[in-house]
Amino acid sequence: MFDPAWAKCGQANPSVVYARMNKKSYKQGSNDSGFDFVPIQLTDRGMPTWRHHTSNDIDAAVMQIAINQDQFDIELIPVELSPTDVEIAAQSIGDPVMSAGLLPGLAGNTRNQPIFKFVQISNIPSEDIETHCAQQLPSFPVKVWLIAANLVPGNSGSPIFHVPLGGSGVSFGGTRPMLLGVQSISFPNADIAGMTPINFVYEILQGMTLPDTDLHRGPLPPTTSPK
Repeated sequence: MFDPAWAKCGQANPSVVYARMNKKSYKQGSNDSGFDFVPIQLTDRGMPTWRHHTSNDIDAAVMQIAINQDQFDIELIPVELSPTDVEIAAQSIGDPVMSAGLLPGLAGNTRNQPIFKFVQISNIPSEDIETHCAQQLPSFPVKVWLIAANLVPGNSGSPIFHVPLGGSGVSFGGTRPMLLGVQSISFPNADIAGMTPINFVYEILQGMTLPDTDLHRGPLPPTTSPK
C-alpha cells in the first residue's frame, strides 16, 4: 500500500492514500453516506512520512496520523496489548488467534462492516516465505507466520489477535489477549494467510522519535491505592 515499489508491483509509490472510515453522525435508514474517505499524506517535501523496518524482508510500515475521534467511529489499540519477547516465544502451532477485518465488496451508502475469523496458528517458519504483488510479477521474500484462515487480500494490514481459550474475558493457562500481528499475505486457494508479527512493528516504533509516548508492552503493573 505504502511502498508498491518494494513489493515489485511495477508501479511508483503513491503520495497519498485514502482511509474509508465510518461516520459517528450516521443515522441508520437515512440517505446520508455512512462513511467518508480521509486522505493520508505519504510524503512531505518529497520525503516519506512513514517508517519501515531496517530489515528488507519485513512487510510493515508505521506512520503518525491525526484522526478526529469525534467525527469518525474508531477504536485505538494500546501499545501494552503488544506481546513481550517472552510472550511471542510462547506462541506455538495450533494456538487460537482472531483476525479482525472488513466485509469486502460493500458499496453505496453502507458503512464498513467488521468481520472476525477465529482460527489457529498454522506454522511459524524459520525461513522467509516467497510472495508477489500479482501472479505475473516477480516474487520477493517476507518474514511471516502462517495462519490457518482464508483472509481476503483487501484486508491486508488488519490486526490479528491472540485469543486465550475461555469466554467473556476468562482465560486459561495464564495467557492474555494480545495483538499478535497484522495480515500481510493471502493464499486464497490454500485457506492460509501470512501474518507479520507485531514485534517487528514495535521495533519500528522504537526507532522513531515519539516524544511523550509510552511504549510499554505487556501487562500493566497493578495500581496501588494510597493509604
